[in-house]
Amino acid sequence: MERCELGAAIVVYPEAVWYTYETEEDVEEILERHFKNGEVVERLHLEVDQRLPKPAVKETLKLTVTSVKDETSNIKSYVLKPEGDAPLPLWSAGAHVDIMTGNGLRRSYSLANDPADRSQYLIGVLREDQGRGGSVWLTDNLKAGDTLTLVPPLNNFRLSDDASEHVLIAGGIGITPILAMGRALKARGAKFHLDYCTKSRDETAFLAEVEDVFGDNVT
Repeated sequence: MERCELGAAIVVYPEAVWYTYETEEDVEEILERHFKNGEVVERLHLEVDQRLPKPAVKETLKLTVTSVKDETSNIKSYVLKPEGDAPLPLWSAGAHVDIMTGNGLRRSYSLANDPADRSQYLIGVLREDQGRGGSVWLTDNLKAGDTLTLVPPLNNFRLSDDASEHVLIAGGIGITPILAMGRALKARGAKFHLDYCTKSRDETAFLAEVEDVFGDNVT
């Protein structure tokens, strides 16, 4: 239905009214006002054809592409840095940034570098010819020296802080947030293992980084 980027959603039938929500209070308001009183909760209402979130962006970052690397035949990595020496916003393993593309789209990309490194962001982009245009624009147009507008990191995919052991599973481009998790777990001396599935060694994104971070703890 192409609504995944809206996150968790509620649809009420038979009216087919769609809602977004973030808190338990939001759900309670939908139950009270819509289910009980038949009133549409406008502040949480999603448009019929809405595919992307429309949050009020209070802050954006202007970052420069300092490096572009072909990780595989269809995956590129990008290093993004700010001007000057000011540190980037704090973030934790599993976080992503939203990038405003030159063709008018907003797309989310997981951060792959060490969360302790606030001098840069590292992302990986899989070119998807049958996608909706974000990855194609980035891989076809973005080059070193270009400037991007980003929404600061958000994290909907956090590591558990109290697990005795972490088993991490990644496939292809899905390695990006997992790589950041590996770096964080290694830094804290945690027990962890990665199962990483790819087509072949030559088609393995971030291979050198994975072997450096995980060592013997990767299959």
